[in-house]
Amino acid sequence: MTRMGLHVQENRSINWAIDYCREVQPAIMKWLAPERAWIEACKEASPGTKHVARQYWPNQTLDDYGNFRSRVLSRASEFVGLIDWWEGYNEVATHDAYFLRQFCQREVDLARRLNDIGVGAALGGFSTGAFDEAGAAYDAVRPMLEFLHVTGPNNVWHSHEYAGPYMQYMVRTPDGLNQWPKPPDAFNGASADGIWEPTVDGWLTLRYRMLRKLLVRDGLANVHMIFTETGIDDVNPRPGGANRKGWRDYDGTEWSRLPGIGDYADQQRWYAWQLSHDAYVVGYVDYGFGTVDPAWNSFDLSQTPDMLRRVKDEQRRLPVGKVGAVEPVPVPNPDPPVIKPEEPMTTIAGVDVSRWQGTMDWRACKAAGNVFAWIKASEGTTWTDTKYAENVRGAAAAGIAWGPYHYYINAYDPVEQAKQFARTVLNNSTTNWALPPAIDLEDTKTALNVERLETFVGLVAEYLGTPIIYTANWWVAQQDHIRWLGNFPLWVAHYGVSLPKVPEPWSDWTVWQWASRGTGPAHGAQSEYIDRNVYRGALTDLMALKTNAPTEPPIEPDVETIKAAARSEHLAHGIQYNPDAALAKVIESHSLWPTTGEFDVAGVVAQRAENRAGARVYFWDPKTGTTDFAEL
Repeated sequence: MTRMGLHVQENRSINWAIDYCREVQPAIMKWLAPERAWIEACKEASPGTKHVARQYWPNQTLDDYGNFRSRVLSRASEFVGLIDWWEGYNEVATHDAYFLRQFCQREVDLARRLNDIGVGAALGGFSTGAFDEAGAAYDAVRPMLEFLHVTGPNNVWHSHEYAGPYMQYMVRTPDGLNQWPKPPDAFNGASADGIWEPTVDGWLTLRYRMLRKLLVRDGLANVHMIFTETGIDDVNPRPGGANRKGWRDYDGTEWSRLPGIGDYADQQRWYAWQLSHDAYVVGYVDYGFGTVDPAWNSFDLSQTPDMLRRVKDEQRRLPVGKVGAVEPVPVPNPDPPVIKPEEPMTTIAGVDVSRWQGTMDWRACKAAGNVFAWIKASEGTTWTDTKYAENVRGAAAAGIAWGPYHYYINAYDPVEQAKQFARTVLNNSTTNWALPPAIDLEDTKTALNVERLETFVGLVAEYLGTPIIYTANWWVAQQDHIRWLGNFPLWVAHYGVSLPKVPEPWSDWTVWQWASRGTGPAHGAQSEYIDRNVYRGALTDLMALKTNAPTEPPIEPDVETIKAAARSEHLAHGIQYNPDAALAKVIESHSLWPTTGEFDVAGVVAQRAENRAGARVYFWDPKTGTTDFAEL
């Protein structure tokens, strides 16, 4: 985390702001009305300092967001390479789910347009929390959080955190007490040491940790945060006396003498120390510096040089790039070395789908930021996903690069599975696929036969091109003798983490399925949930993984093999095999699988409970000499 920065409102104290960048670095600087010369001077004084800007807009309505967006994009184009993030609307004070959903869609659209010109976005800008607990407001904001997870830290969540009459007010300490004065405004006795526990949260400052718990739960741990306004703001009816607002109204009052509180410099040190324990926090900004509006005088550090010096001294004592330091060591040199900012990771977003997503609105999926998709083609030796052909057409029409995948079943014939995968793709793909074929390895119903898997993977490579392997750490941990799989790209499933764990024998991941419970409708699905994926790099790089495009004609079913297998399976279950009425006999016999009510013919159909709706029974018609099937 960087050190505390300043929210610069006017140019009256720009020289002090530049001095602050030089003396407290790296930091975050927030500009309400940036001028190019100011930012360039701050960059020269502190190359590692990051900059956020906001475009003032008096009419923050949904209908006027388009005009606001145009103005932001125009201003942002003037500061490419200087301003790191531009904000959207400021302090949208509503928790109405419909408004929030529409608002967040506009914020994400602004971010994408900013990204197109090489600038990051700071989205949200909320002044108070309604997103620290599950509910309609959180659900409405969640698609924006999903976008930030995939594109962070190039794009960040930003919000405001104030408390009053001191910054630790209403922090929930480990001893179960809030730092919450009771009438007559007396300190409640919560442990002064408790506020230094790095896991505490609060209802005002440190409220972001409540939201973080939901993000981790939902697999959105890569959302990075900036607090673009912080400090003391007692405008709400809280203890502190009439007509008091910012920190200057409380300087030297009884609140500074409470155990463990101290003056404003002490409180800022405490807040920065807390934030330094959370790697996803990029930084924070003190409000508001250099104002000419008397209404904000009580917040302005530039008008109190002694306190500004104290704040800078405390900030320089804080470690940078370290987490968990108990007592920061004073830094004797006021000009610490410049820390080069990390380069943002280029990523693209995608989904994977099957019939479980229902009818996909692929254009909505593309509008949500997804540029690639893997589509389930087949499973086992005979089953084709009932939505495969439809999904292929829809993804191609929407301009989404797609690839097919097959769910591998350990117990089934690997040769027939490879043929079924190839038949499905080659017979049902109305357009060429752009991504490598994927093999889904997660079956544990029977033990894996490694030699059979090698046969299957080799045939898929021959029929459709070099595959990418989809799996998870828990599956790999149960297998032996699969080091050869490390020769293929890895598509790893790992949820609730900021980066996935890479299982041996792979050294790195290629595609990461970071969520299995993405919001379905937000990404074009009928279903409640959808799988979300990310690729590190450009779409052209991902498409370049496709190799050895097939040139052979589609592989036709081996009729004689299916016929013989069906006959054998009927007899094995005590059914008199009659080619003229084989289908009727099978359907009438409910005793084939008495425990599940399923039908299993010849080991060629073999559908389990989760795929029962798409199960097929094959039969041979001797009159036509062909094999046909019926879906159960």
